[in-house]
Amino acid sequence: MDLFADQSASPMLIAEMQKPFDNTDYIYELKLDGERCLAYLDKDSAALRNKRDFNLNIRFPELSEIYKAVNVKCILDGEITVFTNGKPDFSIVQRRSLLTNQMKVDLLATRYPACFTAFDILYYNDHQVTDMPLMERKKLLNQAVA
Repeated sequence: MDLFADQSASPMLIAEMQKPFDNTDYIYELKLDGERCLAYLDKDSAALRNKRDFNLNIRFPELSEIYKAVNVKCILDGEITVFTNGKPDFSIVQRRSLLTNQMKVDLLATRYPACFTAFDILYYNDHQVTDMPLMERKKLLNQAVA
């Protein structure tokens, strides 16, 4: 099975709430308060899919060319976020995810453009890399993003 061809991967989701702690065996990343999704990127296209496997390209057209930011065929696990006044604004992301009128989507895309933040890489240069340790995948992620 090829994760890229099948588009069968799932984004990483928070599984369990725990009390904050400090431990050098763990890495910490910001919770951006957006919509978690996977970006299937190759030299010609970007396919954004959320945890319910819904195509997000129509809701976030300004991200249609993010494939130009990578230099290898890959699947990135990340989050789509909209910032207002320098802070993530989930209500706008949520509103955009529910819209069915493309004119309204395009208006919001212009007024409140979304960004994609990659946290992990699941597929790199025609190979699934999910069996690799996280920090090695982080290095691949840095290599994949131009």
